[in-house]
Amino acid sequence: AVLAAGGAAPHGGGVMEIQFGPFQLDLAGRQLLRDGQRVPLAPKVYHLLCVLAEERPRALSRQELHARL
Repeated sequence: AVLAAGGAAPHGGGVMEIQFGPFQLDLAGRQLLRDGQRVPLAPKVYHLLCVLAEERPRALSRQELHARL
């Protein structure tokens, strides 16, 4: 994953975007892009993706995920 640092991110840590494969998770813009095209996501799915990306490479337990969502 490639991280691009910026100002304070809405999800903490100062990271504004995370790139993995053809995807770019834009935390400031609250969107997921694939090859530059927006991927429509339900709000809860987007939030889950952000939580998992923030905690990488650590795996989260089901209890941790429920607490964060």
